Amino acid sequence: MKNCRILVADDELESGRSYRTFVKARSDVECVESGIDAIVALSHGKFDVAFLDIRMPKGDGITTLKQIRNLWPDLKVVMITGCRQSEMIDESMDLGSWHV
Repeated sequence: MKNCRILVADDELESGRSYRTFVKARSDVECVESGIDAIVALSHGKFDVAFLDIRMPKGDGITTLKQIRNLWPDLKVVMITGCRQSEMIDESMDLGSWHV
């Protein structure tokens, strides 16, 4: 099985470290702290999947997801959040993401 390249954008560093630990055996994980940093990382490398926190400073997950859909429409995106606002979750799913 080939290694998967994963981008995790979450302003809580511990969450990013948890994802890295969880998938490290078979994946190359890059962690960034904002939506803007996620777009920069995607611009500089190919990723198989991106995990985006809905609430982040400097480019929230919904705004970042919209940019990703315009620039990399085939990228698989999983939204991660502790947020319970169903309209934000619904909007991200309407944009083609999965929700965790």
